Amino acid sequence: MTLASSPSESSDVTTTPPSSWRNTRSAWGGIARALHLSVAAGVAFQLGSILAFRVWHEAGTATTWEILNAHKAVGLGLLLLVLLRLGWRATSIRPDDPPALATWDRRASRRLEWALYACLIGLGFSGLVVEHFGGYYTPFFGLFYLDGLAPYLHLGEVSHAPHVEAARKAVTVGWARDGAIGLHVVGAFALIAAIAAHTMHIRRHSQPPGRGLLRRMGMHHPPLTWGLPPEPPRENGEN
Repeated sequence: MTLASSPSESSDVTTTPPSSWRNTRSAWGGIARALHLSVAAGVAFQLGSILAFRVWHEAGTATTWEILNAHKAVGLGLLLLVLLRLGWRATSIRPDDPPALATWDRRASRRLEWALYACLIGLGFSGLVVEHFGGYYTPFFGLFYLDGLAPYLHLGEVSHAPHVEAARKAVTVGWARDGAIGLHVVGAFALIAAIAAHTMHIRRHSQPPGRGLLRRMGMHHPPLTWGLPPEPPRENGEN
């Protein structure tokens, strides 16, 4: 099933073939799309996990701390994914904007994109600083973990030996930890605001003439219509 298009959309982009993993002038490739979806899934998990931790924190059960450690691990993975995505973006072709897209809309799209990157990178690094200078650690799914003890990166599961825990507490830097916590909290609210703006951007570009912007991501489904007035009826003979 094909989407009906108005004359203003006829010069929009076409979607890249499903077999194309690299970006083209008309659409993002499979690798860029996979990174986009992976980052989106990671962000959803981070928001949900920290909310669950805050709700159950008073209980102090083992499950509560497992949730927090999962939040740390996914946060580190998310930071690596975002950096990988930026690297792929810098070394790949960027699809052209739909010709019908207004100049201000193009600029808003770019600024929103970089705002999301800034929030994600800031949250990732501030989280690492909290753990490093707070006497804690950042695990990564049992493969390795980071903490404030040289050589800072340790292979395997996190050590909870009493002398190791005492050494971590000894290298705590309170002002750095507290400052990073403040940045982390501010960054989280900034990310939520950026996500809300991004969602509104998607809503806007589910309708002509900006629908081509979504087609670059391989979105072939009919336009989103929630909260929007219906399109006017087309004259006979229009496609």
